Order: sequence, then structure tokens, then C-alpha cells
Amino acid sequence: MSDEPQQQGKQGPVRRPRWASREPQDTPAETAEAEAATTAEAGATAENPQVADGAAAGAAPEGKKGKKPKRPKRKGWRRIFPTWRMVLGGFILIILLCVGGFMAGYMLVDIPAANSAATKQSNVYLYADGTQIARDGEVNREKVPLKEVPLHVQRAVLAAEDRDFYGESAVDPKAMIRAAWNTVTGKGKQSGSTITQQYVKNYYL
Repeated sequence: MSDEPQQQGKQGPVRRPRWASREPQDTPAETAEAEAATTAEAGATAENPQVADGAAAGAAPEGKKGKKPKRPKRKGWRRIFPTWRMVLGGFILIILLCVGGFMAGYMLVDIPAANSAATKQSNVYLYADGTQIARDGEVNREKVPLKEVPLHVQRAVLAAEDRDFYGESAVDPKAMIRAAWNTVTGKGKQSGSTITQQYVKNYYL
């Protein structure tokens, strides 16, 4: 009787059938499809990583936006003085008003008629052959075309009155400031007006 239990204890583990230990394997066609899908997903993620990051970020719940802190109210003497925004806005408003007023005046005000004193000429009496007999009148003036005025006379007038006539606009701000400064500092009176300004003053005013 003592030999039987010993023989039972020495027996090895029971072996399962070979077909029961094997897991089901995929077919070659299914394996190829799975590898192709994995490769396509990896390529899409590499080409556009921001989409994946955005999707991951979008999945997370968004937190509440914090409120902006309120600006402290101006107290004491600071309430009397305007802020830099108010000063800048007022400056821009003044410029716009000046430009708008100038444009409105330019478009609405008509050019006045010529001054009669500026258009007066002397009376000239001629013989039948065209020679001059006499000249009289309130002014000694006669209109002549510019082409009849010698070139050296034209240049002499420009040198004395307005040497920058051909390269400036109708108004020369630098000349006006220079003339005002010389008058204030006692360096003598000086005119800062251009020939155009003198013509307008004498012909229209």
C-alpha cells in the first residue's frame, strides 16, 4: 500500500491538447490591411501635427475667462487735468476742423472780380501811322505780353522780389517766419510774401 501513493505523487502535469493552447491567428489579408491603416494614420499625424494637438486640446474642458481688472478712478487733483488720450483726441479734432474749414472755404468762396485800380492803364494817343502823340491818365501803365519783356528784366525782377519763384508754391512759410523774426528782433522790416501773394493782394483786394 505504501508504494501506490508514491507513484501517484511522481506523476507530471497533465498536458493539454496542442489545438487548445493556440490562439486564433489572422489571415495574411487581414494583417496587410491592419498594417496599411496604421501607416496611413501615422502619415496623417506627421503631416499635420496641429490637427492632432488641436483635437486633443479641444477635448479638454475650457476654463472660464478671467475678468479684466477695473481701472482705478482718478482722485484728487488728477480729475482736473485731462488724460493723454483726451489731449490727443482734442489735437486730432482741431486738425480735422481746420482742414475741413479750409476745404469748405475753398469750395464755397468765389474768386472776386479784379480790382479796378489794378486794371487801369494810361491813355495813349497815336497818329494815323501808329506813332505816339501823347500819354496821360491816373497811372502810367500799359499791359504788354510777357514775351515782349526782355529776359534780363524778368530775371532782375525775380532776383529782387522772389528768387525761388520757379521752385516754390504760392506761399513760402519759411520766408514768412524769417521776415517776422527779423521784424521782431529789430533787424529791419522784411517782406516774406511771394510774387503770387503780392499779385493776389494788388489785383483782387
